[in-house]
Amino acid sequence: MTAYRLSPSLLSLMISTLFLPLILLTSCGDGGGGNDSSPRQEGDFDSRGIKIIHGAIDLEPVKLSQADRSLVARFARPTGYRKLERSSNEEPWSLTVNNLPTAEISSPSFRRLADGFDSDSRVSVLIYQFNGEARLSIGSPSSQFKPDSGHAGVRLANALLGSDQVELEIDSTSIASSPYGRFSEYVDVSAGTINLEVKSNAGQRELLLNNVEVNEGEVYTVWIAGERESFVRGGVEID
Repeated sequence: MTAYRLSPSLLSLMISTLFLPLILLTSCGDGGGGNDSSPRQEGDFDSRGIKIIHGAIDLEPVKLSQADRSLVARFARPTGYRKLERSSNEEPWSLTVNNLPTAEISSPSFRRLADGFDSDSRVSVLIYQFNGEARLSIGSPSSQFKPDSGHAGVRLANALLGSDQVELEIDSTSIASSPYGRFSEYVDVSAGTINLEVKSNAGQRELLLNNVEVNEGEVYTVWIAGERESFVRGGVEID
């Protein structure tokens, strides 16, 4: 269920790994319930806490730490949830990239995550890049959205470099849009098998995911990452 689009310059570099899309297309996450189309990282995760969707193509690995617990994320491989606690002076949070501290830890969005996080919720964090540095965006907790009967919830996360905004279509109908580095809000969609397409603000198709199963009562994040006209990755995460 993972889609690729390669420029001619990159294509010749990847001839030896042509089998990789076949592996990723059949990958399933280890989260609970429903279809999960993302090639998720393996590991011992929790049922609640923070999940990282790492979309910064030039920056990895990224590690979010607090006290003796941490969550390490690699590009285009969403993590499971890790239960971290509210920040304190004794146990501050930190964010590192390639084992180097990043200035992002002093940003308002990081402080809001560290100080206001409820460890019993399920929160997705999008890692994207700006001027070569890591930035993070915080999605609303999945528990805050309750789909109608017979429906699921779907939102869009945009970490695609070169896209001011991307738009999500389901079965050719636009349902959500997201500026670069942000999550959209959840929207109701009919449960069942759907076809997902993400387009840039220029109307160009960037990602196509066919025959995605979304289950009644579940909520999902469609994510897109990489760089336009170079290397595009994407998938569907159950939240």
